[in-house]
Amino acid sequence: MDPGHAMFSETLKAAARPAKYFVKPEPDDLGVKIRCRLCPRECVIREGEMGYCGVRGVLDGELVTFIWGRPSSIAVDPVEKKPLYHFHPGSLVLSLGTIGCNFRCKHCQNWTISMADADSAGFRLLESEPIEPSALVEICRRHGATGVSFTYNEPTIWMEYVLDTFHYFREHTDYYTCLVTNAFISPEPLEDVLQVTDAYRADLKTIRPENLVKMAEYNHPEKVLETIARVAKSGVHLEVVTNIVTNWNDSEEEIREMAEWMADNVPLDTPWHFTRYFPHNEYREDATPVATLRFAERIARERGFKFVYLGNLPGADGDTTCPKCGQTLISRAGYSAHILVDEPRCPACGEPLRSLVLPERKN
Repeated sequence: MDPGHAMFSETLKAAARPAKYFVKPEPDDLGVKIRCRLCPRECVIREGEMGYCGVRGVLDGELVTFIWGRPSSIAVDPVEKKPLYHFHPGSLVLSLGTIGCNFRCKHCQNWTISMADADSAGFRLLESEPIEPSALVEICRRHGATGVSFTYNEPTIWMEYVLDTFHYFREHTDYYTCLVTNAFISPEPLEDVLQVTDAYRADLKTIRPENLVKMAEYNHPEKVLETIARVAKSGVHLEVVTNIVTNWNDSEEEIREMAEWMADNVPLDTPWHFTRYFPHNEYREDATPVATLRFAERIARERGFKFVYLGNLPGADGDTTCPKCGQTLISRAGYSAHILVDEPRCPACGEPLRSLVLPERKN
């Protein structure tokens, strides 16, 4: 752990809230240490230290979070920007992110917040006062949003706030809830959040340990795969994104391996998005060739996936079409969606569209 966190500032101490998901081992001759059980890293943290994510630490012998209710970023986005194409298409969603992450992806486009931690510099990126979940509802109402999403950085690391917010929205509104996540989470918090989550947009970055070590400093991609497979069985709406990154996960062999795993573990009508990488942060390889994305799309369709989309690609066809007859069901231009169906069924041939969750129509 970073010795620079040996003494927390008074500002951090004042922001601390009790954290969930931990076990406290017996004290040793160096003092109390706590094992965080929020994500598979299972950091062992001592007094005055923080975990890998940089936002959870041990204060007065207890595990705390320093970021409850403190976003670094808040906006109202089209839900297609997440990207979620089959979940309330055309709607606006209140989107929040904070600082920190349990990965360190060298190509992260949001690295200025995901790689910040709750030291004096990182904490200055956050709201000065915590935002209560009830206030988020009011923001939705003012701006016409019909849901709330945790996104921009990894939602798992402020799970206490995510759960408090989602429970509040479930109890007091008819707005939807969704996560945009790397799916790197332990089973207990995953089960808790699935109880109050309507949509789960998961990253499938790689299935090769050597690639995950290279980009995200962790060598067990099966932990992410287990999460995606669990969500697929949960009844929660699932969409998957694979960012195809030049000279990392773009080999024909790995794309085929990912398609085989996906076909074995999620329904074939699960929307699968392949997005184009561009140089960000430390990773400076050339942008993904368009031909590589087209190849990934072809492989996914050959494996039986009915809804495959390409992102970060100007001019890509983002329309949702019937997998049986080809009828256009939702037309898209950028992040704008025009819904051409009244129910999750093709109006031309009657094909059921089980993965399509439509917004309620207002009279």
